[in-house]
Amino acid sequence: MTQGKKLYRSTTDTMLAGVCAGLADYFGIDATIVRLIFVALLLSGTLGFWAYLVMWIVVPEEPAGYAKPSRPASETVLNAEPIKAEAVEETEGEGDEIPEPLDIGDVE
Repeated sequence: MTQGKKLYRSTTDTMLAGVCAGLADYFGIDATIVRLIFVALLLSGTLGFWAYLVMWIVVPEEPAGYAKPSRPASETVLNAEPIKAEAVEETEGEGDEIPEPLDIGDVE
C-alpha cells in the first residue's frame, strides 16, 4: 500500500512557523514563491494573516525522520559532475612557482 503525500509544517525551513515551507514541499515549488503569495495576501487585506494563523494551528509539524518530497532543481545545492582525482593530479604543481621580479633597469 502506498502512502500519499501529507501536508506538514516544516521544522527545518522555517521563517515563522514553517507553514509556507510546508506548502512548498507539498506542492513541489520553491518556498519563496509561497512566502511572496502570503505577503501579497497580507498587503491586500487580512486574508493572508488569517489563512496563515489557521494553518499554523491546524497543520501539524512534520514528524521526526519524515522523508520530504524532492525539492525543485532550483533549490539543489549543486548540479555539477563530481571532481575526478585524475584531473586534480594533472593540475597539481601548476601555478605553485613564484615568478621572478622583472628587472626594469634605471628609471629616470
